[in-house]
This record gives sequence, structure tokens and C-alpha cells, in this order.
Amino acid sequence: MSKPLAGGPPHLVLQEKGIINFECAQAPSKLCIFSNLIGNDLIFRSFDLERGAGREVMRIRTATQTGLFPRTGRSLRFSSTGIAFGSSLRKQP
Repeated sequence: MSKPLAGGPPHLVLQEKGIINFECAQAPSKLCIFSNLIGNDLIFRSFDLERGAGREVMRIRTATQTGLFPRTGRSLRFSSTGIAFGSSLRKQP
């Protein structure tokens, strides 16, 4: 959900199955990324606070292929310039 700082009604920004994490770059950038797990793929997609989900940015094979699993919590981070992002994965014992 998003609500304008100047007031007004809130509106739904993003609704997808399996969202694990999301992060937005610092202003003045308007870039936001979310990750979700679909099957054995950890998918990163851009999203816009006004239009919702955008294009796929990156896909990582997880689980049975690599033994890597996404972390929950704040594991998706942008660089201070907003031109790079990273995510942490954990190795399943």
C-alpha cells in the first residue's frame, strides 16, 4: 500500500504471490525491486509505486539445483547510488 504524504486515500502498489522481499533505491531514483520465489527460481522484478510490477531484472536458480535458498527479512539492498543491488542467500545444511 502507498499513501501520498500530502494526504489522500491509500492505493495498492503491488500484489504478487510469494513475495520475499522488496527495496527501493534512495531519492532521486524511483527504482524499486521485489523478489519472489516461483518453483526453484528466485526472481527479481522492478516495480513502480504508481504502476505496480514491471520487468524481470534477474533470475537465480535456487533449492534443488544449487542448494541456495533466499533469506527472509531485509536481504535485498541497493547501493547508495541506486545503480546496483544485491541479495543474500543461505546454504541449506
